[in-house]
Amino acid sequence: AAQVERLQREISSTSEAELAQLHSSASRIQSSWRSCQRKVLLQEFMRHVYSQPDLSKARKHAQNFLPKDRHGNLYPLTTSLKTFHPLGCGLALYFHLLHWWWLYSFLLLLMTLPVTSINLQGSALPALDGDLLTRIQTSHTLGNADELTLAHGVTEVLVVSVTVWFMFWQSSKMKRLSARITHQDLSASNYTVLVSRLPATLHDVSSVQEYFHRWGVVVHVGIVFD
Repeated sequence: AAQVERLQREISSTSEAELAQLHSSASRIQSSWRSCQRKVLLQEFMRHVYSQPDLSKARKHAQNFLPKDRHGNLYPLTTSLKTFHPLGCGLALYFHLLHWWWLYSFLLLLMTLPVTSINLQGSALPALDGDLLTRIQTSHTLGNADELTLAHGVTEVLVVSVTVWFMFWQSSKMKRLSARITHQDLSASNYTVLVSRLPATLHDVSSVQEYFHRWGVVVHVGIVFD
C-alpha cells in the first residue's frame, strides 16, 4: 500500500508533458510487442501448415518433371534415341553421347582383355597379406606384369588410335546431329511455353494439360510454386 501511495504521488507530481511522453513510449513498446507477436504466430502457422515433410507429395512433384510420352507414361529403358529429339537438342545429344561412350568403353574393354590376363598372371608386385582389396585393385595393372610383351605395345597403339578416331568421329557426328535436330526434328510445338498468372489454388497437372491440349499436343506439364 505504501508503494502504491508513493507511485500515485509521483504520478500526480509529474507534469502533463512528461505524462504524454511516458504514454507515447508505452504505446510504442506495446505496438512493437504486438507486431513481434503477430510475426511469430504467423511463422509458426506457416511452418505447421506448409513445412511438414511429406514423401508422397515430394515423389509426386518429382514425377511431374520427368519426361513422358504423349500419353503421360514414363519412357521405358528400351526407348529409341530418336524419341528424345522433340525434347530439345541438348537433351537428345546427351543421351546420344551416353550411348556412344558406352559402346566406346565396351570396345576398350574387349581390346584390353588379353593384356589384363597377362598382368593377372604376373608376380612383379609383392603379395599384400591381409589386404585383399588392394591386391584386387593392383593385380591386373601393368605394374604386376613380369615383363613387357609385344601385346602391351600393340594394345596401347590400338587404344590410342581408337580414342583419337572416336573423338573426331564424335565431334563430327554431334555437329551433324545437332543441325538435324534443330532444323528438321523440332518445331514450334516442341518448345516450352511459360504461362503466368495461373490461379494459386491450381495444383492438378492433368487439368492444365487437358486445357492446353486444344491448341496442340502437350507432352509435359510442370507447375512451379513460389
